[in-house]
Amino acid sequence: CASKPEVVVKLDVSKFTIEALEKKLLKGRFGMVAPDVEINGKGTVLISSEPGETEANNSKALNAFGIASGTRLQADDFLQNYQLAVTIDHSDSLGEDVEFEV
Repeated sequence: CASKPEVVVKLDVSKFTIEALEKKLLKGRFGMVAPDVEINGKGTVLISSEPGETEANNSKALNAFGIASGTRLQADDFLQNYQLAVTIDHSDSLGEDVEFEV
């Protein structure tokens, strides 16, 4: 039984949006197709693979949902049977034009 993949991502929670989390990080960097994302332990759904369910969240920054350094997100892509635990590491000193670091 393999352990679930886990990653620490450094980003600015006041600037990084839910849409960027989905499109740039999960789909772009980690190859997910239709991720569902929730805050670990809270059950707050940030991204749903169901069309229209969470689109209102897209333009909001991560900190609007109480996400800060140490927050753990659980991303599931049921189409690929792929789960990823994401731990957020807040940083406001990333280089210019750098949105996140893994």
